[in-house]
Amino acid sequence: EKLSEGNWEIERLRRIIAEGYFLRNEKKEIEMALLDADKRYLILQNEYPGIEQEIPQYHIASYLGISATQLSRIRKKMAQ
Repeated sequence: EKLSEGNWEIERLRRIIAEGYFLRNEKKEIEMALLDADKRYLILQNEYPGIEQEIPQYHIASYLGISATQLSRIRKKMAQ
């Protein structure tokens, strides 16, 4: 905060970053409340293509609010 005192450009950048964070967080909360796990997984795949090769399945499942077993079933169903 001391860095941004008196410097409107840094304060503006800080505000933009914070707004982006809060908007992404709010979007995720809405998706968690309203969408089923299959749809949440599809959104994740569209927003982060190739994420399955970068992050372990249990982390992805945790992010989606489901178990690793449930994620495995969703992936199997979508592969058919």
